[in-house]
Amino acid sequence: MAGEMVPVTVRGIYDRKVTLEEMTIRPGDSFDWVQLAKDDWHEERIDGRLRLVVERRLALFPKHSGSSRFGPAEHRLTFVGAGGKAETITSHPLDLSVAPMPDDPPFHSPHGWRFAASELRVKDELSTDPARLRDGEDRDAARDCDGG
Repeated sequence: MAGEMVPVTVRGIYDRKVTLEEMTIRPGDSFDWVQLAKDDWHEERIDGRLRLVVERRLALFPKHSGSSRFGPAEHRLTFVGAGGKAETITSHPLDLSVAPMPDDPPFHSPHGWRFAASELRVKDELSTDPARLRDGEDRDAARDCDGG
C-alpha cells in the first residue's frame, strides 16, 4: 500500500573472500528507503559449498500507487587475490505493484499526510524537577509513547 513500509533484503552470494566493498542503490522517484541494520556478512553452505553471504535489510516506502521499480543495487567489490582490481555486480531491479491507500476511515488524511496510528500519546517522566537540579546533578528521564 502506498506509504506503508515494505521490508526488503538485498542478498549477495560470493565464492571468494572480499577485501573492500561498497553497495549503492540507484535513486528513484518511486520509493523512499532506509537501511534497517548493519550489513550481515556470514558464511553459509549452499549446494554443498561454503559461500560468503551479505544481507542488507531495507525498509522501502512507496511514494505512490501503481507499478513501481526499486533499484537496482550495485555492489562494488575487491576480492582477495584480485590485485586490487574492483568488480561491480549489479542486481536486477525489484518491480512492485503498490495498492493505493484507502480514503475511508481510519485512513482519513486531513493534513495531506497519513499517520499509521489514529491517536498518539507521549508521556515524559523526570526523576527530579528540572527547576531543582543543581549544576552537575544527574536525573533520569523516561518517555512513553502509546498509540491506537
